[in-house]
Amino acid sequence: MRLVPDHRTPGPSNSSPSTTYKPITGHCYCGAIEWQLVGKVAFTANCHCKTCQCLAGSAYGSTSLMVYDDKGIEFTRGQPKVFHDTADSGNPTQRGFCSTCGTVLFNHVSEGRKDQHWAMRTGSIVGIPAASPMMDKEIFMKSKPAWVPSVQSPGNQYEGMPDD
Repeated sequence: MRLVPDHRTPGPSNSSPSTTYKPITGHCYCGAIEWQLVGKVAFTANCHCKTCQCLAGSAYGSTSLMVYDDKGIEFTRGQPKVFHDTADSGNPTQRGFCSTCGTVLFNHVSEGRKDQHWAMRTGSIVGIPAASPMMDKEIFMKSKPAWVPSVQSPGNQYEGMPDD
């Protein structure tokens, strides 16, 4: 199964694929689902939205926003279970899980809208590329529990989803 941006709307990057795009792979905990894409990590964030807290069973979820070529994300082994939802931002989203072990694999936010993007759960990425930004943002700070320390300076904290 290949998941690609809607052909009527650009993906997260309006530029053509560059030579900095590299293969990125990942899998769920039990190995029943494997995925790959050719691209790069645009940013990695701790997301404090209520949904990520629930899905992670913790105070935040770690997510990596992907910029990728027009081939999209391919599931090379197994198929994710997809749950259609509304994100804390109010945008429609798809959330992908392994139906065997329950690993959360991705969010596809703004499904069918111009600003759509794919965010892969950071823990599912195998060998995060060295050039990737490492935990450079905290998002949905408005939902962060008071007892959780901030890991980023205030300039890298966002009440919701950052514009970039």
